[in-house]
Amino acid sequence: MKENYLISITGEIQQGDDTDRVNLMTRGAFHKRNGHFFITYQESEATGYEGNRTTVKVEDEQKVSMLRYGSAPSQLIIERGKR
Repeated sequence: MKENYLISITGEIQQGDDTDRVNLMTRGAFHKRNGHFFITYQESEATGYEGNRTTVKVEDEQKVSMLRYGSAPSQLIIERGKR
């Protein structure tokens, strides 16, 4: 997989009146398969997940999944209107 895209990720955490922002830029891959969009990148030491590969899957306007593979595997599914 060619990592020929520059990916910019911004995370934001709000607690009460405080907001904390984290920005990350990395190289990764982007492709479309079966009507879904995929963004894949290697985690770095800066994220604390060095050696892991993360894939963000945009299934449709309602659902996005983040899948992390490696020594710290995880899955996060975000669906509009669901907690």
